[in-house]
Formats: sequence, C-alpha cells, structure tokens
Amino acid sequence: MTSQMSTKDWQSGKEFAETNLYMLEHEIACDVTFRVGAEQTTVRAHRFMLISRSHVFSTMLCGPMAETGEIEIPDVDAEIFRLFLRFLYTNDITVEPNSVMHVLYLAKKYNTVNLQDQCLRFLDTSMTPDNICVILEQAKLFDEKPLCGKAMEFINENGTSVLESPGFLDLSRESVLDVVKSDDLDIDEEDVFLAINTWAERQCQKQCTAVTPEAKREALGLVVKHVRFPSLSQEFVVKTVDPSGVLTLPEQLGILHHFICPDRLPEGFCAEPRNHDKEEKIVYRFKTTNLLFWGKYDSDDAIAFKCNKTIRLRGFMLYGPYSGKRESYDISARLMDENNTILTELNTTTQVQMDERQMFSMYFPHSAKVKPNTLHTICVRYVGPATWCADTNCVRGSAHANIDDYQFDFVDSSFRKFAQHLTLTLQIPALIFTR
Repeated sequence: MTSQMSTKDWQSGKEFAETNLYMLEHEIACDVTFRVGAEQTTVRAHRFMLISRSHVFSTMLCGPMAETGEIEIPDVDAEIFRLFLRFLYTNDITVEPNSVMHVLYLAKKYNTVNLQDQCLRFLDTSMTPDNICVILEQAKLFDEKPLCGKAMEFINENGTSVLESPGFLDLSRESVLDVVKSDDLDIDEEDVFLAINTWAERQCQKQCTAVTPEAKREALGLVVKHVRFPSLSQEFVVKTVDPSGVLTLPEQLGILHHFICPDRLPEGFCAEPRNHDKEEKIVYRFKTTNLLFWGKYDSDDAIAFKCNKTIRLRGFMLYGPYSGKRESYDISARLMDENNTILTELNTTTQVQMDERQMFSMYFPHSAKVKPNTLHTICVRYVGPATWCADTNCVRGSAHANIDDYQFDFVDSSFRKFAQHLTLTLQIPALIFTR
C-alpha cells in the first residue's frame, strides 16, 4: 500500500463510506500510526476520522496531553483492530462468533456506543451451549448486566448441554458458583455434581497440582454448598460422591442422616430442589364416578408409563377412604427406570379425611427426572382401612392420556401384585409432574 495520492479516479460513483474505506485500506493521506498487538503490526489511519467518531480518540489525539509519535495498542490483534477501524470509517461491520468479544472490547475501550449495541445484539441472538460460557465471562468482564442476565437464562434453560460443554471447564469459580446456585437450572442433580467435580479436576491440572480431594475442595470453595445433595439418590452418593473425596466425613454423615431422617437437613447445604417453583401439572389416567371397594390388602399396586417429553415426576394420586372418615394409612412408593433402578421413593404414615369419591396427592421427598419415550414404573403399597378405587370400565380405556403437549402411555407392570386378573391397576389415577 502507499500513502501517495493515486492519479486513478477512485472517488467517482462511490458513496461516502466507500471512499472512506478506500482511503483507509490504501493508506491515502493517513496521519496516525498505530503499533498493534504482540507483533507490533503497523496500522495507519486518519486523525480527523478517529476524532470525529470517538471521544476517547479525541482525548488521545488533541489537547496538551495528546499522544505524539506512534501509538502502541498491545492488547488486541491487528486484524481485530482493522475490523474496528472499518466500522469507524463506514458504520458497517460483519460480526463473527470468533471475533465479536474482541470487537466488543474495543467498542467499550473507545466508547463506540453504536458498535457496542451491534455486538450485544449479535451475542443475544447467537448463544449456543458451546459459546455461552465465554459470553457469560465476557459479560461480567465488561459489566454488561443485561447480557449477563440473558446468558444465565440460556444456561438455566439448557443446563445439561452447557455443563457438559468444554466451555464450562474454563469458567471462573465465581461464574461456576452463579450457575450451580441457580434454582432455575434445568438439569439432573447428578449431572451438576459430575460437572463440578470435573471442573475441580481441571483447575488442579491448570495449576499443575496433584488432583487430590483436598485440592479439589479448595478449588470448589462455596460451590460445593450449592449442590443439592439431598436430591441425589443414595446409590449415587455412595458410589460416586463419596469416592470423589469432595465431601468431608462429617458432611457425608450429615447427608446420610438426612436419608434416614428426611426432616433432618444436612447443615450448610442447600436442600431446596431446583425448579421447585415451576408450574405443576397433573395428568389423569381416569376420573371415575363409578368407584369400587378397595379392600385392606398388603400387596403392591403398580403402573408403568412413558411420556413423549422429559419431565420431573413430583408424585401421584390415590383414592380416599371408603368410610369417608379420617383414616390412617402406611404408604410406601418407589419410582423406577427402565432398568428397575429406584430413582426416588417415599415411606410414610399419613392421615386422610375427605369425601370418599375424591383423590388425594402424595409427593416424593425429591422429584426425579423421567427420560422421554422410556418406560418408568410407579409401585405403591397402600396399607390401611378400605378405600375406593376405579372400576374396570375406566381402567379398560386408560392406556393413554394427554395434557397440553405431554402425551402419556400406560401399560401393565409385573410389579403389580394386587388383582392380577385385571389389565391395569385400579389405583394411581393420576401423576403429578413439572417440565
């Protein structure tokens, strides 16, 4: 390129922005020289254009404290700086995923508001599980609170994909804490623990220290306290959490005590399940008015089901006492996956008093994730005075049920021990779930 004026007529037929860009790219009449990046690459521009587009450049180039000689800009790559200058000269830029954060940095540094807005709009519409962690960190770095809020919304809605992405391992501890403590994070709690354990191991490797339980706990800090350990299955805690060494022995004992006595919460840990405020839905297998007598039997009733979408099962419904009086029942129940692994269970004594034709709700201590199009089973033992139950006509037509865009299929279960001559169970008329 040359700084000499060409005899060629490059001005005719061009718009203002086009002539500006031509002068920049061909270094025509440039009077400011920058040394950019670690390579000290020479980039030339026009004092007039820089002053007219940025108050920061105006301060740098005018007045008693004005820069003299070549100006060093070591904190960005030369190509990014040229892209930034292109916007100053033409008010146009093509933002790309691999350059947007660097361009936003320059827009912030030189107070170019229009360019900031373009970068933020691009980021707002281009979030993916693979880049969202970088966006979150950069939003915090530049104190972009609206962008930070939108990034957290995206992470909450795509929890599993984000926490499994490579980007999660590069988050700062502050950002990991923000993610893990969110009540709205849509993810199975087991995946939360696996993600933070892997993150801690990566931090040890970055610091070139041995991956020990003590080092991992030091790296995690308060992050550990926001894992909902009471929501994990006992099997997962025993086989995965305890061997990781992330928890101290007193903490492990506290969680064990909670499993034995659910009203005894482990000290210092968050016990509230995630997404507890999501709208609860009830899908009815049947709502019958022709109720039958359910005798006092000490045997299991069970129903298998699958849903077309991922849900979190909160509980189920049963029919009330045949007498209509206040009655006491011993109720135990378990939810099992396709491998008959117990996902959540309850064992309680409850008193029920209501009109004999009504149903009542039972909630598991912890909701459980039900995978889409996969058979799961609820098995219930309902011991106490006689209750009502559905009749065979209702059961015969209860193999399918819909609510909103959730579609359920019900099939008989081999775990049902009561009334085995029937096609489907006479109890468990409804399931309670959230998205």
